[in-house]
Amino acid sequence: MQVKRKRGRPRLTPEQKLERQQAKIAKLAEADKQRKIRRQRKPNDEKISITKSTSFILTPAGRCPVQLHGFDKEAIRMWLQFAKNANLQENSYHTTESLTYWLRDFYSIFTEEYKIAKRNLLEVCPEFEITDLTAKWEKQKERIDKELAEEKNKNVNADV
Repeated sequence: MQVKRKRGRPRLTPEQKLERQQAKIAKLAEADKQRKIRRQRKPNDEKISITKSTSFILTPAGRCPVQLHGFDKEAIRMWLQFAKNANLQENSYHTTESLTYWLRDFYSIFTEEYKIAKRNLLEVCPEFEITDLTAKWEKQKERIDKELAEEKNKNVNADV
């Protein structure tokens, strides 16, 4: 008598299923053991210390929580006293860029009032020890431009 052949892979007996399952469990246990061994710190390693980093806000999220009541220096000073500590997380500080960004909530960018308020803000910020990053950006931009120009000259000289 001929046994009718079934399509697909052959079915496993319960013993074979149990054997495969035990092998799979043993393989996972071995992999887990290897993972734990790799994660363990060696005694001669240096201690790792994590320091808190300082972040400077350039573009604050949302509207300014402090109302500005004018664009003269005295009004900017009063506003700055409260705005410099608004919406801050631990170890983060506002910059002149973030505060000028908030000026846009009160004045349209292209108006004369905005220009005067921005100029007054930039004059008053050093009194409150607020960081101005524009000088650093200018240096970085000059360095990048110089590197790009050198690279371009090398490419031109290499082609000739």
